[in-house]
Amino acid sequence: MQNTSLKNHYNNPDNRTAYFCVPADFKKETLEKLAALNKKYKNAKVDEVYGNLPQTPYGSGRSSTSLINVNLFSLKKYIKECNKNGIVFNYTFNANTLANREFNNAGKKKMLLFIKKLYNTGVRRFTVSLPSIISLINNHFKDVEVVLSVVNNITSEYQLKEFLEAGKVIRAYVAEEMNRRPRKLREIVASTEVPIATIVNPFCIFQCAYRHHHYNFMSFRDKNDKIDVIEYYGARCGQIKVNNSDEVIKIPWIRPSDIDRYIDIGVGWFKVAGREMIKDDADIPKAIEIYMSKKYEGDLMDVINNFSNKHYNMIFSLDSKSMDPYFDYIFNKSTDCSRELCEKCGMCKKFSKFVKVDRKYLDMLPKYEPLK
Repeated sequence: MQNTSLKNHYNNPDNRTAYFCVPADFKKETLEKLAALNKKYKNAKVDEVYGNLPQTPYGSGRSSTSLINVNLFSLKKYIKECNKNGIVFNYTFNANTLANREFNNAGKKKMLLFIKKLYNTGVRRFTVSLPSIISLINNHFKDVEVVLSVVNNITSEYQLKEFLEAGKVIRAYVAEEMNRRPRKLREIVASTEVPIATIVNPFCIFQCAYRHHHYNFMSFRDKNDKIDVIEYYGARCGQIKVNNSDEVIKIPWIRPSDIDRYIDIGVGWFKVAGREMIKDDADIPKAIEIYMSKKYEGDLMDVINNFSNKHYNMIFSLDSKSMDPYFDYIFNKSTDCSRELCEKCGMCKKFSKFVKVDRKYLDMLPKYEPLK
């Protein structure tokens, strides 16, 4: 059985600890490094590692083609190592569509059998996006914890309240864009007793028009591996960023040096994204230690991309220190960021001069071609 850390799940105004959620590479030595970091830092803690089996009937927030190949046997061994190191394993069951299989008896039965297999390996925490699955897990597995996924794109108190009606959750992720909307983020935090979490290193476009479609694409990717266009929406996203450096500034990433600003707002949970970067030689412990230290003055693209060989890390660079005035502005201005205010504001365009683009690596980007 997996040890969980319920004492950390509830808001505590006196608690200045930043709790981190980290991609699982399923290696014992990485868990040992993370446990050592927990001993090293007083006000920062890696509470969980997250991931999922890639080849299953059910997808997640990442395409299986980009994930490490893990089976039930190796997952069980890994969870035992998690327990030894005082770190929880969180299974990402957060596809935003399951083709309605959970709404018929045969499909629901198969799904429960699959979840039971995961339960038997020691999984006691799931990240979930669909309200139907939150209810299903709550009603059939009383000692299992559920985390509300960022896939739901929560940007208001109303949305959060409705998702919480589906069942008990221990933590809720808000939309990535809320990292650039600190005033609204504060209102959401104040509206609930459920701890609010955010992703520190997204690389999706701010308020992206294709966000929902891209998650649908990834959810079905597991069941449609013969498609000819490997990354339709991701390729479009890359094209936009390469041709508009201000879009790189608008991406709602969080600098390590700004973690305490979010703790001041009431956010205590920070997820480091990047399961798909592990195959590209990501150095997860190195990236997470920088966030735990809450200071960094190097190339921000390195830490955001987990020091991987991912194409975005090769193409873009951005000095973290150069962004000090920008974030002073973000947290002190009277209005939150929005696409409607971009032309009037102009700050992202002003700071885009600090974005360096190495065009010799552009061939690494997936090619975007409209369907014909």
